[in-house]
Amino acid sequence: MGRFELTVWVVETSAGMRVRWSYNTDLFDDSRIERMQSHYEMLLQSIVADPEQRINSLNSLTDAERALQAAALDVQEEASLMTLMNARRRLQANAQYD
Repeated sequence: MGRFELTVWVVETSAGMRVRWSYNTDLFDDSRIERMQSHYEMLLQSIVADPEQRINSLNSLTDAERALQAAALDVQEEASLMTLMNARRRLQANAQYD
């Protein structure tokens, strides 16, 4: 293990880019590093596909991860709506007693 918890070396060769990952196995498991590698690859593909796009438009998630993220946001929004509706009901109920 090197000086850092996570190190990524990128070297350009005649065959393309070569990437090497070194990490502290006490902090990262193989599946986490594989996800990071996948995100890095998706990010590079996004840059190559449209080099002029804004940084905040770059994509680093797989289609499956984007679908999971969207589903989680839907659940979160639904929960927030239910919380607001319940709070409104309580306010209305309390207003009846005033």
